[in-house]
Amino acid sequence: MFIDTRKMGTMTDRRQRELTEEELNQIVDTYHNWE
Repeated sequence: MFIDTRKMGTMTDRRQRELTEEELNQIVDTYHNWE
């Protein structure tokens, strides 16, 4: 399984992206629906 999160979150610097609680919940929900 691959979840493309490139368009989620905001970049905190050149290498790190910060996700909101809502975005994390979307990822978790996607995983649970796939499972």
